[in-house]
Amino acid sequence: MDSRIIHLFSSASIAFGLFLTCACSDSGSNTDDVAGGVTDIGNSIANAKISGTVLNASGKAIASARVVAYYDSWNQTKATDSVEVVTDENGSFTLEVDSTANLVLYAENGNECGLAFASDTNKLVLGNRKSLKSSVSGETGGYMRIVGTNETAKVHEDGTFSFDAIPPGDISLVYVRDEKPQGYLEFKTTDTRDQIHLPPLENRRDDGHFDAPDFEDDMFGVDFGRHWDYYDSAVLNISLHMEGYEPVFNSDHSWVKDTDFVEGISGAARFLKAGQYISLERLPALGLDFSVSLWTKWDGPSKNNQVLLGEKVDSDSTPQFTWYFDNEKNSLAIKGKTKQGDQTMFFDTSTLQSGKWTFLVLVSHNSEITLYINGEAVQASDGSATKMPLANTRGSATYYIGGTGDGTSTWNGALDEYHVEGFAQSAEWVKSVYENSGKISKKYPRK
Repeated sequence: MDSRIIHLFSSASIAFGLFLTCACSDSGSNTDDVAGGVTDIGNSIANAKISGTVLNASGKAIASARVVAYYDSWNQTKATDSVEVVTDENGSFTLEVDSTANLVLYAENGNECGLAFASDTNKLVLGNRKSLKSSVSGETGGYMRIVGTNETAKVHEDGTFSFDAIPPGDISLVYVRDEKPQGYLEFKTTDTRDQIHLPPLENRRDDGHFDAPDFEDDMFGVDFGRHWDYYDSAVLNISLHMEGYEPVFNSDHSWVKDTDFVEGISGAARFLKAGQYISLERLPALGLDFSVSLWTKWDGPSKNNQVLLGEKVDSDSTPQFTWYFDNEKNSLAIKGKTKQGDQTMFFDTSTLQSGKWTFLVLVSHNSEITLYINGEAVQASDGSATKMPLANTRGSATYYIGGTGDGTSTWNGALDEYHVEGFAQSAEWVKSVYENSGKISKKYPRK
């Protein structure tokens, strides 16, 4: 699993190791506005040196920029001390700091500032501040803070919060309730947009973790540190960015060495040739709650059914669950094995258009199935029940994506940003992701 996720812990377990990041002022040169009034008070034990460079967006070194190291971290509610220097004519700086403290770096020059997770190089790139909007699902109070600054935002009764001006660069966003830090989200801003609108932050697992929003980096103007596809064998969590790392097979089950890539919703997208499919083995089976989300540029019906997802549990030789386009019914459908026998559910697919990028999400919450097309829920078209309690909700499974290996059920269209997760996404999340990620990235062609 990716390490840059929001972790929620009880107040008794917020002890955390060394945290290295950076912070930014909201007032240019006003020191008191940066970290709650704590500035270079000389209480630190200077027994280590860190060096770096301050640059502008064009990569030019900035002389006489103010650089501050704040003693702050996600498990505090404010900074406790700081030391500062000014860059030389080459934009370089060296800071003497307490090596036992949690450090946060900040740089500013005029109206621009920047954040950067401390590293061996410490390159701080300055830019303009941005607004940020999001929400914390299930929370009705508390506040969010940006580590190393005095920037806070109230969490309202509906869970929403907003910042008018956050610094660009690496950000540690902390949720605080009852004056105790509850968790954090780390991300890096990636472009020049003035506004960032993240999908809701949701409690997705019983162990108290909040995951960062899924989908390709840059899609929300931020980078969550996810650069490769990943599959988690401990929990149902599949992320396929369709950039070339997916295990694709031919109908004879041989490994595919060559496949088609097209321009995707974010970077490249896969276009599977007839008979091809993606297969992932030894992962947790679908339960009562799960979500499947993807972008597709569909080329319309063909003479055969087209599979988006098939699940085969290890204890059964036939598919336990299939999400597909039914050629005879001309409709998206799901078929599953329940305790009452096989059940098929058809959906109103009139809004599914060929030749256009479409966001499809299938959500099961306590076996209640909902299909979303471009952020809107659609109804079962045949009046059938919307519940599908799968017979086998435990054990491991093999997942077939874009086909089933029978040589006839390949999805007829491009696939991008494909996710299967063992929790139920909310309608708010689905709509937010659709509204804020429907644009093609400039990263294509695939590198």
